[in-house]
Amino acid sequence: MAGSTLYLPVTVPDAMLHLGDGHAAQGNGEVAGTAIECPMTTEVTLNLRERAPVPGIHAETPEGRVTFGFDEDLHVATGDALDAMLVWLRSLFDLDRTAAPALAGATVDLRITQVANDTWGVHAVLPYDAVR
Repeated sequence: MAGSTLYLPVTVPDAMLHLGDGHAAQGNGEVAGTAIECPMTTEVTLNLRERAPVPGIHAETPEGRVTFGFDEDLHVATGDALDAMLVWLRSLFDLDRTAAPALAGATVDLRITQVANDTWGVHAVLPYDAVR
């Protein structure tokens, strides 16, 4: 999405980045692993950061902050997405381990990212207007 920042951990020396798999249309949740594939033109700015807001894949979009979890088990994928969001909430608002889940319960949305390829994907979304 235009205006988004995607954080991808670099886990190997001399890693390379490949962008591809453009979709003109796809339902939310990638239910069958199919979409309307198409070429895309994308403008990307790459920056290497020593430290990211949270570990793992996460994003800042115009809608809000997003963390992800992927696993063969839906419960594990959900837990991973939520755990990463709790880390982010704690650092953003200087919260303790008790306050972060309480805030998440009132502000964070969990959504299914994918069900294809025997891998569940869940993303946790903290809308910017949820916490002021």
